[in-house]
Amino acid sequence: MPGLQDVCRAVMIRAPRGTDCATVLAVGLVAGFLTGILFQGSRGIYDTTEGRYCLVSREMQESGRWLEPTLLGLPHWTKPPLTYWTIAASVRLFGRNAWAARLPNVIFLAVSAAAAGAIALRLWGRAAGIWAALIYAGSVYPVAVANTVNTDTLLTMWELLALWSFVAFLAGCRKCRYSFWAALGMGFLTKGPPALVPLLAAGTFLIARRRGRALRDLVTAGAVALFAVISLWWYAWALWRHPGLLEYFVKHEILGRLAENEFHRNPEWYAPLVVYGPCLLLGAGFWSGWLVPAARRWGWLRPRKLKDVLRRSDAALFLLSWFLPGLLVFSLSSSRMYDYVLPLFGAVALVIARIVSLQWPGADHLLKRRILLAGLASALLAVAAKTAPLLTEPYRDMGSLYAMVQPLEKQADAIVLYRERICYGLGFYARKPVFRCHHLPEDRPPIRDCGCLVDQLLVDPQVHRVVFVCTLDRRGELQGFLAARGIRIQQEDRTHRWYAVAAAL
Repeated sequence: MPGLQDVCRAVMIRAPRGTDCATVLAVGLVAGFLTGILFQGSRGIYDTTEGRYCLVSREMQESGRWLEPTLLGLPHWTKPPLTYWTIAASVRLFGRNAWAARLPNVIFLAVSAAAAGAIALRLWGRAAGIWAALIYAGSVYPVAVANTVNTDTLLTMWELLALWSFVAFLAGCRKCRYSFWAALGMGFLTKGPPALVPLLAAGTFLIARRRGRALRDLVTAGAVALFAVISLWWYAWALWRHPGLLEYFVKHEILGRLAENEFHRNPEWYAPLVVYGPCLLLGAGFWSGWLVPAARRWGWLRPRKLKDVLRRSDAALFLLSWFLPGLLVFSLSSSRMYDYVLPLFGAVALVIARIVSLQWPGADHLLKRRILLAGLASALLAVAAKTAPLLTEPYRDMGSLYAMVQPLEKQADAIVLYRERICYGLGFYARKPVFRCHHLPEDRPPIRDCGCLVDQLLVDPQVHRVVFVCTLDRRGELQGFLAARGIRIQQEDRTHRWYAVAAAL
């Protein structure tokens, strides 16, 4: 195990050679693409998160209203449109399927791995850069998140690119402040305020090192203006078109997530340990075994020793400034989900990469084999984790539901979800219009009373045959509902959870 003096060697003092940078970037891109692309379409679109993003992107594409996200035809302002655009573009090129919907995340994962490697290259050199790219691309946590349709893989890519620009800025490339703010702007157009975590990290580092001049050079009027132009134009346009939207953004998307339990996402005081702890400490797979022994050996678990490390090593302070302030913000928020701290995982990958890069040159045959086996096993585990939802939550797979509905849909004019409010993924897959009905009086359009919806379809001259879908436990209820209205069932099918019938109106 390398000693403290090895860990604290000079960092961020010169630009890497062009060949080293090209090598690290190529390793990250290839490794990230390989782990990302394998089994990316192994399961269908899962509700609710994946189905919601995919349905919004489909509605954007069909309506042509690319700046106004809608869900079931109603305004849906929870996220800026950049992620929806990437999904819509991929589906347009490769078809309406789960593989195409998740393909953008393969690209984002590959770029993220390359960026993590490039940061490590700036900090410690070529060997650490290559290991960082390989470790990030082969870790369970980022690969698993990239296998779901969400905003966090794209957001993480922008944040890693911003931090790469920041370390280049510290190494003397003053123009990199513009790429730093540009990446923050693209992140803000992806998910809003969480994109500013790299700014918090940069500010913490510069203030801790008492580098006020560098902080002033980073936060210039031109760079901040670039951020505003890239990030705020959509918000300005949306507020201009919809004057009441500012209250929604502040009350629900900011205060509702930070200070209130509006979204019911793990608000318990201990949730950061349960939700974020396993992701950050075990998310590297078998690589995680390098963390605790190294921390104990280097004395990072003892405050006095840690203070000495931070005083002597810019790299250690940079990683701590990246990790701890962001973790504190996410922990204080009342809304906590497993993928929220993905942008912080890059710091974990870099720590492991530094450990491995120091061990490798003097390692014996047994240790080298152990390192290689850990990397291979972690990558295989990361890829295998993509199929885990099929075993744990198969009922959320809207691809399997549509596979049952599709033969009935061919001769039908519409699909009716009987007493099912969500099933967004079915709306993404379906070729025919999907209607939702329910019996609860508090429901609002587009969810309608079942009787009123069927009465409307009965008088519609363009609707002659309808597919009704419900959960299997409501099978008898649906059959009774149709019989009471004289609707004849022509064909039916079922799975372990779902029941569907084709009926003539």
